[in-house]
Formats: sequence, C-alpha cells, structure tokens
Amino acid sequence: MSAMVVPTTSNNIITEENKLYQSMELAEVSGGKKTNPLWTSQIGNEEFQKALLNSLQAHALISVSETKYKLTAKLLKIKQPLMGLSLTVKSSIKYELMDVLTQKIVYDETVDVEYTAEFGDSFLASKRLQLANEGAIKDNILKFITNLISSSRSGIFAHSTK
Repeated sequence: MSAMVVPTTSNNIITEENKLYQSMELAEVSGGKKTNPLWTSQIGNEEFQKALLNSLQAHALISVSETKYKLTAKLLKIKQPLMGLSLTVKSSIKYELMDVLTQKIVYDETVDVEYTAEFGDSFLASKRLQLANEGAIKDNILKFITNLISSSRSGIFAHSTK
C-alpha cells in the first residue's frame, strides 16, 4: 500500500488559503479486487482506500474539523498485460467530490493513467506486475490531486455558506 501513496512536493502542496485545505472526507472507495495468490496481482479496495486516504492527508486535503466535501472514488478498470518484459498497467478511476451543504457534485472526473515496470525493475514477472499496478494507482492519485488543485486555483470551489 505504501508504494501507492503520493508524497508531497512543492508543486502539489495545498496551503491554508486554498478552499480545499483540510476540507474533505473520503466517503467511499469501490471497484477494487483482492489478489488471488494463484492468479495475477490486483488492487484491493482496502489497499486503494488507504493509499488514497494517506495521499490526501499528506496533501492537507482531509478535514480535521469541518467537512465541506465528500470524496468518492471508484476504480473502474485495471488493464494488465498477460506477459512481457516491460509490463504496462492502465488504471481508470472515477473521482466525485460532493458539497456537503448543497449535496451537489462539484467535481467529477475520470482519470486514466498508465505505468510501465521495466524488466530491469525486477526479473520476476509477478513482481513487475505488482510494481506496475502500484505505479498506475499512485500516478492516478497524483494526477487527480494535481487536477483538483488546479481546479481549486481557478475558483470552481466556492463552497456555499449556511
């Protein structure tokens, strides 16, 4: 799970002036599948939820007092190769952010990302597939956070007041 958490950088830090700063709650995560030890590596809901929550916490997006927005994330698709030296996994995740006061969806985006684990990353194909899965989820969460921060800077998150 920790390999799927997005670390903070100077490009994706939320400051207190941003309307999304400590404003959201992770309401629901769905669509993951548990890994069957006899089959290929998958992304489970629990691991996906923890990675997303830890990433949002690291970027000061999770509410510590007043929740203004509820986030849902649905893992729509993980497309994995059957074999190969370089393994590319494509992830598709739908993110929705709902304003708690108005009950309206204020952000709705499906993020598609692909990540390739090269032969040099691991000689074992099963390990390369795991690395590609983790990279596809991590990069997907990063793209979501980056897009969300961009959207917030453009002023679309004028949270309603009571």
